[in-house]
Amino acid sequence: MTMDEPGTVALPASLLEENFKLLNGESRKLADYEGKVLLIDIWATWCGPCRQSIPHLVELAKEYKNKGVEIIGLTTERDDPDEQFVREFSAQLKINYPIGWANPTLESGLKNGRSGIPQTIIVGRDGKVKYHTVGFHPKLSIPEMKAVLDEALGSE
Repeated sequence: MTMDEPGTVALPASLLEENFKLLNGESRKLADYEGKVLLIDIWATWCGPCRQSIPHLVELAKEYKNKGVEIIGLTTERDDPDEQFVREFSAQLKINYPIGWANPTLESGLKNGRSGIPQTIIVGRDGKVKYHTVGFHPKLSIPEMKAVLDEALGSE
């Protein structure tokens, strides 16, 4: 796992304005979540560590829903023919947060030069990246994420 110096880099405006499609058919952009603490999960259905992390993200979504945190899962799979599979996968894992598609521009911008998935990015209300990690470790990742979320909620 790798982590940037937290809170130092804001997501570029062009990335915030990049449209992505949600599983429910709506179109969104990261700018729609301005003023909230945002956890972005970059994942794919075929990724073992991604599958391992999702139940934990479902619990985080329940725990932080009413605290001003939004969680978004952005799959690296492309719209067709994977949409139905992503829909079934999301239902099977009872994903309770929005799922969308990371188009190549959005995926590349969010990954910021890193390879591998899952990647978790937490953005504070100020638009700055507070946390960016590659991979998932069940005993380490969730406590790290909770600490960053709590700090982002408390300090802003």
